[in-house]
Amino acid sequence: MQSISPETIFRGNNAWEEALPIISKLTCRPLILGRSNQTNNLRNKIQEDLKFHKLNVFSEILEYDCCYDDLIRIKKIIQINKCDSIIAAGGGKVLDAGKYLADNLSLPCITIPLSASTCAGWTALSNIYTKDGQFIKDVPLSACPKILIFDHKFIKTAPRRTLSSGI
Repeated sequence: MQSISPETIFRGNNAWEEALPIISKLTCRPLILGRSNQTNNLRNKIQEDLKFHKLNVFSEILEYDCCYDDLIRIKKIIQINKCDSIIAAGGGKVLDAGKYLADNLSLPCITIPLSASTCAGWTALSNIYTKDGQFIKDVPLSACPKILIFDHKFIKTAPRRTLSSGI
């Protein structure tokens, strides 16, 4: 049976802090996936908080949009480091890449939207693009993310342009 929503949802001004104990029970070796320089500070905070909870954290950055070149490269990194979950923190294309990789590797996916302008943190679908950002296709996934964390404090830090596109 296809799931229609993430298994667990945290939302509000302290969603990230509320989710940390659950994440610590779910994973030991997560890979944090991101892309934008504008969200680098938030990803660093996420990484530091996870390390504080004694997790062995890995981090990787998409070079392009959710495209096969990045997906193949990052899949190898996940396998080499024996990551046991993927935490996708960013906009829609980062979340799509994290969900796709998690589904492909049968790993739990945790989505952390850092933009109010995307539904990608919720859905069991990933959009695939070329390296130039042109849409190729939708890929249905076997499940929605295991955990969705919609922290209002994170969303408030988005650039004005990104925030307004979600309104």
